[in-house]
Amino acid sequence: MQAALQKIYDGIKSLLDEYDAWSSIQMIVCDTTPVNTGRLNGVVVQIQKEILTKCFPEPQYIGCQHHMLDWILKHVLDFFIPNQSQKPTINYEFIDEIQQKYEKLQQNYKGEVEIAESENPGWRDDFKFLFELCTAFRFNKEQNKLPFIKWRQLPSLHAAR
Repeated sequence: MQAALQKIYDGIKSLLDEYDAWSSIQMIVCDTTPVNTGRLNGVVVQIQKEILTKCFPEPQYIGCQHHMLDWILKHVLDFFIPNQSQKPTINYEFIDEIQQKYEKLQQNYKGEVEIAESENPGWRDDFKFLFELCTAFRFNKEQNKLPFIKWRQLPSLHAAR
C-alpha cells in the first residue's frame, strides 16, 4: 500500500509543481480509501503538510459525498442483515438474487397507481434510483397499493452500490 500511496502523492505533487498551483488549493475532495485518508501518511495528509511547508493555508478535506453514502448504506445493511458483506462490496445473497431475476421482476411487476415524483436533491443516478425505490416501498407500506416504477438499469456494485 505504501508504494501505491507514494506513487499517487508523487503524481499529484508533480502536477502541482508543474503548474505552480499549490497556492490555489482551498479544498481536497476524494474517496475515503485508506491510501487517501490515512491519518499519519495518507495522500491527503501529505498534500496538506506540503502546502503548510510552503506557508499556504491548509486546505479543508471533504470525503466524497457519494462514497460516504456508500459506507452509510453498507453499515445499515450490515446492521439489518445477519450475514454481513465483505469489504468493500455488498455481496449479500439477496443482491445476487435481485440481479439474476431483475429482468423477470420488471416484466411481472404491475403498478396500480402513480405517485408524486420527488425532487432529486443532487444525487447521481444510482442513488436517485435507490431513493425512488425506497419511496415506492414506503408508499406501498402506507397505502397498500403498488406504485408505478420507472425501471432503470442496475448500477455497478462498486462499494455499496
